Amino acid sequence: MRDLILSPAFSHPPSIGSPSPLLVISDVQMPTRKSSLEGLRGQIKAGTDALERGDFIEVDDADLEGYLERLTRPAAKPAR
Repeated sequence: MRDLILSPAFSHPPSIGSPSPLLVISDVQMPTRKSSLEGLRGQIKAGTDALERGDFIEVDDADLEGYLERLTRPAAKPAR
């Protein structure tokens, strides 16, 4: 992005018939946003499919904090 802003497209005002710098930025960012949305949609579908299959566990409110801590804790290395 920095290179794009420092490019000649930003050093001179756009002439008639040339794309504006804002359109250039939009074109550069669009594939990234699209792929991010596609990835998010895929994760949502995977989650809803798992729920429909019954592939989940229930955690009581009292156990929720401990469960989340176990999820974020690094796995212990196996003994040699």
